[in-house]
Amino acid sequence: MKRLSIISIAVALAALVLSMLAGRNVDQQRSQLVANQAQMQRVYLPRFGMDKYLADLRWVMLVQQMGQVKGGKITPEAGAYFADALEAITDMDPEFEKAYTMGAMLISSAVPIRAVKLLEKGVAQSRNPSWRYYFNLGFVAQRQLPNAGVPEEECQAKSLAAYEAACKLGDCPGHVERAWMYQATRGAGSDPVKVLLAQKDFVLKVHTDSFSDDSDSLTGGTNEFGPDSGTTAGRLSAWLAGRSRSLSHDLLARHLLETDAAKRQSIEADLKAVRAVYDQIRTLGLANADHACKHCLSAFGPGEFYCSSCGQEVKAYGYCRTCHAANGKLVLPHGAYCHVCGTKAAAKVTTANK
Repeated sequence: MKRLSIISIAVALAALVLSMLAGRNVDQQRSQLVANQAQMQRVYLPRFGMDKYLADLRWVMLVQQMGQVKGGKITPEAGAYFADALEAITDMDPEFEKAYTMGAMLISSAVPIRAVKLLEKGVAQSRNPSWRYYFNLGFVAQRQLPNAGVPEEECQAKSLAAYEAACKLGDCPGHVERAWMYQATRGAGSDPVKVLLAQKDFVLKVHTDSFSDDSDSLTGGTNEFGPDSGTTAGRLSAWLAGRSRSLSHDLLARHLLETDAAKRQSIEADLKAVRAVYDQIRTLGLANADHACKHCLSAFGPGEFYCSSCGQEVKAYGYCRTCHAANGKLVLPHGAYCHVCGTKAAAKVTTANK
């Protein structure tokens, strides 16, 4: 028992000494970073068969060092040091997702080329890389890589390919799919109607491609806009339908205030184009199947005869025509038969607004 106690005490003392040495090493490196010295060496830790544990420890140390950088702005010299440290961490643990994705974003403003290489390493090393690898790669290539002297077209092409790869994994959120759409239609310019038309063409192409041999790659995911159809095209078109409504409201407001005849005619042409986009999306069954006002594209509910957004007459649906014709009562059936007159629902409910 005494021998075991002595061994335990010896191990505890050794651990204490090692932790103190490690803490001193961290303080020394931190002071070097704060001083912004140009010469910073890559730090290797002894592994002893504990690569993942040491990778976690080195990651924590690195995050602490980043937090101590003066002004919060990483210099190219510090960025190179952090990139070397991230290389060492991911060598120890090739599946360390945060070291790739978060680490690349932290160094992207200082050394964007190293950030891109780190993410590409993560894609190559990980057995099942998540959408975050590709999305972050696309973001860095789009926003930061041009600052490193890489040709603009090369950056944008790399970004577009990365966003597409993220969407094809099938588990990415809606903002990733929209980033792909924005990047693919960036050449449309700044005119909102032209952008909408370009986005519509993109969504239709994605819808067509989803029926190809790799159609499963464009399914799944989550989205906060409208009902989820289960495909990237469906989620993007639901967003596009909402964008069409919003744009039509803006154009109608401008048309109401505009006094110049030529400008009013131009706004009317834009409204016609926006309505055509909405109708085409709905015809394919990609967007909401709700009833929409033909004038402003706002949705309306059962038993409504006029649009509550613009006041235009709409083709009402979902009410008992027998009760309405007999005594003007507006009865909205909740089942197969009218609860007032007993008429079968199929005989009294109008068709949807087309």
